[in-house]
Amino acid sequence: MYTVQNIGQRYLSEEKVAMTYLFEPIFATIAGMIILGETFNKEIFIGGSLIFCAMLIVELNWNFKREKL
Repeated sequence: MYTVQNIGQRYLSEEKVAMTYLFEPIFATIAGMIILGETFNKEIFIGGSLIFCAMLIVELNWNFKREKL
């Protein structure tokens, strides 16, 4: 799958690639439920939420003004 992602990055804009990586935990959960028959529990939700939030924080452009001390 990483090979497909790397090839696809050539043809997509940077924003679309970032969105693909951002939603990767969601796609992985859905695929696990469909293909492997996994159950959706609180551990999966918490872990996926943490990954999603971390990726969102990294991808957003945070422009905070620092106060000079």
